[in-house]
Amino acid sequence: MFNVRRESKERVIAKGFQKKLEQIRKDDADILKIIALDNFDDATENLELAFSGADLTVHNMFKANYLGLEVLKPKQRFWGVSAIINPDHWAHDPYLQYYKRVNYEQAARGVEIERIFILQNQKEIDAMAHIMSEQKSKGIFVQYVLEDQIRHVSAFPDFTVFPDNGCVLYVPDLNKLLRCNVSQDKKIVDEISNDFIRIKEIAKKWE
Repeated sequence: MFNVRRESKERVIAKGFQKKLEQIRKDDADILKIIALDNFDDATENLELAFSGADLTVHNMFKANYLGLEVLKPKQRFWGVSAIINPDHWAHDPYLQYYKRVNYEQAARGVEIERIFILQNQKEIDAMAHIMSEQKSKGIFVQYVLEDQIRHVSAFPDFTVFPDNGCVLYVPDLNKLLRCNVSQDKKIVDEISNDFIRIKEIAKKWE
């Protein structure tokens, strides 16, 4: 069972927290407080949505992916279609570094991870070759496909399916790649799961 971190729970129920919150809401000139309050309000809204089973919008796709991947058990499946095709991001981005580590640890535990990279041309295939080889060597089933071959298949440029958990993460807009939606709506889950299966049929296995 997933538990709220103790320090988070203690902050919310601590004496004086509500008073601090009210004071922050009155201060409309402090940029730091405005940003902090916006994040707090987003979090409370997402908790309400999660409780009701409604879709969420989150602003760190990498973090959402590794949080989902971390809870998977051996033999459970993770299907990813990735538009992250800059090898420098895979090599240096701090969130991606942690995401990679979780991928490799979970693959070693027996989680069945499949990833299909969406690439534009041979130049991008060559640039991503060492990333794909590294992931393959860590037990991930890696494929790649050219974007022109799948334009008709899916409306979403980047997505993840947790087929054994009935959940998907999907990016609606390639220009806002970090923002993704999280859904357990059966219609959406089925649609995106079928998109993955169709893309997999077209994609090539990375050797």
